[in-house]
Amino acid sequence: MKIMPVLSCLQDRTDFRCPWKKGHTIQGKQRKEATCCYSEMLRQVLQLFRPQATRDAWPERTLGRLLTSLLSGLEALEGTAEQTPPCLPTLAMAIRTYFLRISHYLEGKGYSPCSWEIVRAEMQVALSTFPVPAERTSRKRRSSMQETPLR
Repeated sequence: MKIMPVLSCLQDRTDFRCPWKKGHTIQGKQRKEATCCYSEMLRQVLQLFRPQATRDAWPERTLGRLLTSLLSGLEALEGTAEQTPPCLPTLAMAIRTYFLRISHYLEGKGYSPCSWEIVRAEMQVALSTFPVPAERTSRKRRSSMQETPLR
């Protein structure tokens, strides 16, 4: 994927209405319930890369690294699934709807480099603000975000 200067893509910005970025901190019971949905969020990120037009927009090596990172994170979470309660249906639906808006946006923009730059920036914020399972410390979160090709 050709890296676009952010300033040249400002006209393509949109509000995807991220359900967990509403300006309030998720704590206590809400946080525990939200972390159960982390695997759903990773599945939805993976779904963004299903269309061939999406895969064509990314360099093969970069896309391979990103998908490998996402799949290994999902497999690790699913390995602990028996001890994790299921995702709340309302939050699962909010996550799916959020990613559907992103998918429609990319399709509507023809998977252009600027649309991917906007989505990349959105994903950086969304992934860094989503409440992660307790076993993933902030240090691990930071290092995994630095390793991901979304940067």
